Amino acid sequence: VKRCGEMARKLRFFKDQMTKASISVAVRSAAQKDLELDELEVKLVELETELLEINSSSDKLLRSYSELVEFQLVLKKAGVFFSSARSTASAYQRELEDVSSSSRDIPMDIPLLLEQEMQTDPSKQTRLGFITGLIAKTKVAAFERILFRATRGNLFFKQALVEEPVLDPATNEKVEKLVFVVFFSGERARMKVMKICEAFGANKYPFPEEVGHQAQMIDEVSTRLAELKATIDAGSRHRDSMLSMISYQIEPWSLMVRKQKAVYHILNMLNIDVTRKCLVAEGWCPVSAKLQVVFLRLE
Repeated sequence: VKRCGEMARKLRFFKDQMTKASISVAVRSAAQKDLELDELEVKLVELETELLEINSSSDKLLRSYSELVEFQLVLKKAGVFFSSARSTASAYQRELEDVSSSSRDIPMDIPLLLEQEMQTDPSKQTRLGFITGLIAKTKVAAFERILFRATRGNLFFKQALVEEPVLDPATNEKVEKLVFVVFFSGERARMKVMKICEAFGANKYPFPEEVGHQAQMIDEVSTRLAELKATIDAGSRHRDSMLSMISYQIEPWSLMVRKQKAVYHILNMLNIDVTRKCLVAEGWCPVSAKLQVVFLRLE
């Protein structure tokens, strides 16, 4: 009975997978040969093992694909922030050169600060650190508020809305997200920002400062995404082919397992007569059917 119960569980698993893949039960050809129960048990174990391996591999690939999609969004959206900052820095430097004819270099981080910080002595300026990533749109208000409280306002927060929902790598669900860049100063502030990102479930991604490196990483990510997409599609086709094959057999297999389970369940209710080497059953029957039961017993 336990063996049949385990086989029934495997068959239910196959049906669930078929439902997710939108594959309906098909009619089996009459020419196909029925399997014995022992053969069916081995067959189901092999199919379940292979299907679980395919699902596990597909989940890992899909997670990697989702992470790369988010990374690509960060590279593009955050790149706009830094490009704008460089343009502002260049314009600001030209203004200073026109006024003072000075050749002093203006740090690239200055346009990302508040105006009052821009007017301070350049020799006292410290280089800003930054963290880039994505966060759910519903969490961004609280996220920004906590960041300002934790750092006492000593940061600069930039955000850009992603036009379409993104598949979250952790939950595998479509979520509306924002690309964010947090600028800060000091190691202590960096640790605080990192912990807050983890608490809010924000996915952090590295971002190169050099323009050439940014373009190179975008190309590499795009190539990797194309490769992963092809691999995921191939795995999906293999899984669908496997489930289609199962769809022709699942009804006969389920019927066989139910019958065998019912037979063994009844056999477990019988008593063993050691002397006569037989199984003895006790039961009730209507008086009117007594003769029929006797005839069946004699047969």
